[in-house]
Amino acid sequence: MTDGHAIRRWLRQLAMLLLSAAVIPATAAAEPQAPPLPEPLLHARFYAWGWVGTPAEQSSEERAARSLAKTWPAHQLVQALPQANAEGKLYMLCIIRRLHPSRYAGALREAGLPPDAPVSVFAGSVLQTLPARQLIDQLERSRCEPLTWPEARSAASAATRPPQ
Repeated sequence: MTDGHAIRRWLRQLAMLLLSAAVIPATAAAEPQAPPLPEPLLHARFYAWGWVGTPAEQSSEERAARSLAKTWPAHQLVQALPQANAEGKLYMLCIIRRLHPSRYAGALREAGLPPDAPVSVFAGSVLQTLPARQLIDQLERSRCEPLTWPEARSAASAATRPPQ
């Protein structure tokens, strides 16, 4: 009878070991992860705030960034940084700098953006390439003020707006 008791105890221990091996990774996987980035930030064509291009309108990148600023908590923004290209990372760093300044230094490290990385920037209707460090310096000085600007509307929607 003692051999049967020892075998049952060994089987219980084995079952507990197997259960813990299954539960611990599942618990780690249950930690909140950043959802996938919207396409305009994942593969942003350029970094720009305000009206750009001809006809002047707010870019899909800026609209996506403003949406994330309203809906994503800081930890999701930081976790999602590695998904984006250089231009997308700058939009996200701008959001973090403005809305979550205590997380900015860590986010900048997480972004892994080399200082000399070329970034496409739209200034009005002029597309140019600047080094990432120059743009990071600018957003650090301004604390990403463009996020405080009202959302731009397209010229077409402004033209159809009723008079006030």
